[in-house]
Amino acid sequence: TTMRFNTVGDHFQMPNSDVTLSCQWEQIPAEEPAVTSGILSIFAKGAQGAVSSTGENTFAVTITLPFGTDVTGLAPSLSLAPGATVSPAAGVPQDFTQPVTYTVTLADGTVQTYTVSAYVSEGTPSQRMWAQILSPENQTPWYHYAQQQPAGKYPTYW
Repeated sequence: TTMRFNTVGDHFQMPNSDVTLSCQWEQIPAEEPAVTSGILSIFAKGAQGAVSSTGENTFAVTITLPFGTDVTGLAPSLSLAPGATVSPAAGVPQDFTQPVTYTVTLADGTVQTYTVSAYVSEGTPSQRMWAQILSPENQTPWYHYAQQQPAGKYPTYW
C-alpha cells in the first residue's frame, strides 16, 4: 500500500496512523579519486590552512594563526599526495611576513605552485590590552588601562 503525505514547502505531515518505513541498500562502486591537489593539508601552530585553486596547477593557501603568533619563523607541516615532493621542504622555518611559495611535484611529474599567506588573528580586547601592557616598548603603567567607575567603586581592569 502506498500512502501519500501532505507536503508544505520542505515539510510533510505524518498521518494519524502507524507508518512503516523500509529501504533497500545498494553498493556504490568505489572509484579512485583523482588527485587535483599535491598539498592535502597544511598546519602551522595548530591552525589548518585553507587551500583553494587559483588556476591550472596554481593554488592559494590561507592560514589564520592565533593572536600573538610570530610569523617570522613558521615551520608548517604538510601532508602531500602519494609520491609528491615539495620545495622548500616541509617543517623548515620560513618568514611569513610576506606570502611564501611552495612548489609541489606530483608523482606523474605535474608541477603545482602554492602561495601560502599567514594571517594573525586580531585577538580579543583583553588579549590586545595584555600584549600592550607586557610590551617592553610600553612605558604606560598598567593601572592607566583600568576603566574608572563612579566614586566608591573599585576600578575594573578588563
